[in-house]
Amino acid sequence: MKHKGKIMLVFDRYKKKLQFPGGLIEAGETAREAAARELLEETNQTADLLFLGIMHWDLQGTRVLHQTGEVYGALFFAEKEHLDVFLENDEVSACQMVAVPEELGRLDPLIAGVLRAVSDRL
Repeated sequence: MKHKGKIMLVFDRYKKKLQFPGGLIEAGETAREAAARELLEETNQTADLLFLGIMHWDLQGTRVLHQTGEVYGALFFAEKEHLDVFLENDEVSACQMVAVPEELGRLDPLIAGVLRAVSDRL
């Protein structure tokens, strides 16, 4: 989500790092519905989501979200003029606005790489 020229990331209380809001698709959901649900659950924001593309990771033996091998994820984007109040929750302890490209160096390489790849569409 973009707000006033910056991108919103969430501080995952378990991983102890900034992440994109998101998660797994539940039974019966579309990727867009899952993205909207996760955005609301993790940030208390609602928005019209624009599909940016599919992300692909080759985990090369690393376990992520209980998965190994190759993982695919749908990437959505929204821009919002006024943000709703963030409500701390079980997964996320804070939201943080990040300037792109100025602050990419302090982010997890995966997050920074995705932001670099799509920055021309943000």
